Amino acid sequence: MPKISICVPCYNVEKYIGRCLDSLVSQTLKDIEIICVDDCSTDHTWNILCEYRAKYPEIKIYRHLENLQSVWARKTALSFASGDYILFVDGDDCLKTNACRILLEKAAVTDADIVEFCCDQVDCDGRVVHFEKEYCSVHDGCLNSVEIFSAVSENRIGQMLWNKLYRASLIKAVYLRSGIRELYYKDDVYIACLVYREANKYVGIPDKLYCYRMNSGNSRQTTMTLHTFQDRCKCAKVCIDWLYCFYVAGQLQEAECKLIKSKINIWCKRNTLNDFLNSATAETAPEFLDVYLNAWFSDECIQLCGSKEERVRNVCLYQVRILLDALRTIGETFGAAIIRGCKRFGKLKELFIREQKYDIAQTLEDAEF
Repeated sequence: MPKISICVPCYNVEKYIGRCLDSLVSQTLKDIEIICVDDCSTDHTWNILCEYRAKYPEIKIYRHLENLQSVWARKTALSFASGDYILFVDGDDCLKTNACRILLEKAAVTDADIVEFCCDQVDCDGRVVHFEKEYCSVHDGCLNSVEIFSAVSENRIGQMLWNKLYRASLIKAVYLRSGIRELYYKDDVYIACLVYREANKYVGIPDKLYCYRMNSGNSRQTTMTLHTFQDRCKCAKVCIDWLYCFYVAGQLQEAECKLIKSKINIWCKRNTLNDFLNSATAETAPEFLDVYLNAWFSDECIQLCGSKEERVRNVCLYQVRILLDALRTIGETFGAAIIRGCKRFGKLKELFIREQKYDIAQTLEDAEF
């Protein structure tokens, strides 16, 4: 049984897949297997994979008969993986020669579920590109489960799938969770959050072990449709559900509240809400808003809103006010029509009136402009 299974999702990477596979078969750790899944490429990617399989027995290749997106390519690769640990490498990227050995040694010493590492950013010709800010956020050191939550809240650890070594049992269990079957967009962020939530121990190292290719031209640009917006919101909902788990377990302390607010601001205002405002039209806005609220104002979230715990209730109210302010920016008539058609706002208003939180209920009343 190999120590590490390297899973390589491929789509139209004929220019780069050779370099990628050369970096994998050259690893100083030989106790590995390489599993490539071609997601129905329209170029010569599959032919190149066949050539490499003929030369290197450690390479296994599989092909989708239709394009299913990267989440399914990774899931297919995982179904054939037999290693103790899993590493994802995109078909247009590369690993440093000693990457697998360093990661396996760190995992063995620390017994970590996740080992995260840094990367070099390279251009289409493989030259390292230097940026003022590092592309990956990596915490240097060990974190337990509660500390992982805080680090995600502060955006101190990354949400990419490809710069981490995972315990195989953990990542396979996450991919079997409900909701991934229908996920097509931003699967890396969604799954990374799920993995973090299930992990007991995280270790970050500063070593640059991965070459991430910038703007290679093979990335599939996804239009923000209602379907892709739903996937964005699924990512956001993971964080809310995670917050709720810590709350009911009595693990929320005063210090965490600031971190939670920070995460809500990142996910709600900067990501999903901006997607909504940028993509919705007068015709599609009510549908977009329903999707948005079903993610952010789940029953768990509404329960938190009505909590007697003032700090937690204020965090949830913060979301309400962000959304209302944003809706005002898109025009009074437009915003009012959307809100009047949304049952969940009425449910929230009723809850706050019942809890005698009239100031919050008035905030919702004011939303009708």
